[in-house]
Amino acid sequence: MIPLYLITGFLGSGKTTLLLALAKKAKEEGRKYLFLVNEFSGKDVDGRRLKGLGGEAVVIPGGSIFCTCLVHEFILQLSEIPLKFGENSLDGVVVEASGMANPSAVDRMLRESQLDKTFEVARIISMADPHTLGKVTATLKAAREQLSASDLILLSKVDTVDMRTLAHTQAIIRKHNTHASILECENGKVRGEVLQAIVRKKLDGELMECVDPAFLSHTMAVEPGTSVRELEDFFLEYGPFVHRAKGCVETNKGWIEFDAVGSRCDNRVGQKMNDSQLVVITSAKAPKPELWIHRFDGAHQ
Repeated sequence: MIPLYLITGFLGSGKTTLLLALAKKAKEEGRKYLFLVNEFSGKDVDGRRLKGLGGEAVVIPGGSIFCTCLVHEFILQLSEIPLKFGENSLDGVVVEASGMANPSAVDRMLRESQLDKTFEVARIISMADPHTLGKVTATLKAAREQLSASDLILLSKVDTVDMRTLAHTQAIIRKHNTHASILECENGKVRGEVLQAIVRKKLDGELMECVDPAFLSHTMAVEPGTSVRELEDFFLEYGPFVHRAKGCVETNKGWIEFDAVGSRCDNRVGQKMNDSQLVVITSAKAPKPELWIHRFDGAHQ
């Protein structure tokens, strides 16, 4: 049986940072994992970064793998893994689910496709961002279901909040899940083993019918030489409508990896890419995104 590790968490909770840290650690320790990345948008961002670390990565873009629209593609990709890599050549498959995914259908999906003869769900891991967990669990069913389905919950960005906030976040987690282990996570680093198989209770959830209509995905072209400060100011202005923006763009400071969650922006040195673009996930109630999504593509000048 090939162990399957499922990583969930709402947009911006730290899934990608965790995956990059796991890929780096696996390479250092001589272990081999296949990373299967589910992007809500139609554009591959995380898969390219994982491959840049020397990891094996497969990307399924354009929705959630636990929706009826993409589950068949997910099943197809899983079924091809033993043929491509051999059943004994991998230490496991790490699946990064879309931020809007409900993972409770994973056991049923494997059983009904008969992939449970090849794969075994070893652990379901959820990332919890103390900055946003209260808001997303109060408003989004998928965020609550991600917590309740998990065996391990990683409390991310612990270096950016105080002890009172951490305690409040743990109380929110326990409201939705009383049995999962909770570990603190800082920049993708965890004190404890994440990719570890455990004895877990099977889930029997249903596939979602379609991608949540409350969210829209956009591709924002960023003209080379754009000011980083201008990008940050832009997302400060539109933060209330932006759930996530990420990508590698060419700016006045060179190529950077830009990441915005609401009005909070981060950037670091990035690799040169074929295109300078951000994937932006907005609320469906955002005011006319077709107008401001072209802010940095040069056409407005």
